[in-house]
Amino acid sequence: MKVDIEGGEFAIFGPGEDLRWLEQVDQVVMEVHGDFGDAAALVDRFRKHGFAVDLRDNEGTGVSVASSRLEYVYCRRS
Repeated sequence: MKVDIEGGEFAIFGPGEDLRWLEQVDQVVMEVHGDFGDAAALVDRFRKHGFAVDLRDNEGTGVSVASSRLEYVYCRRS
């Protein structure tokens, strides 16, 4: 599943949302806009739903969830 909704990722995958439907998803590629929400909490939600998460900047370099260069989140069912 590709997610590129210009900051809306924090609402769609928010803490109050029913995310049981993610059980039917094997992979997620998401552009993250950190100005709109808490990237660490977003990544944690994917991990809690059974995904291994890889974080990258715009150049493809691995970054931490706290990095200001975080641009992309790649999730794969673990």
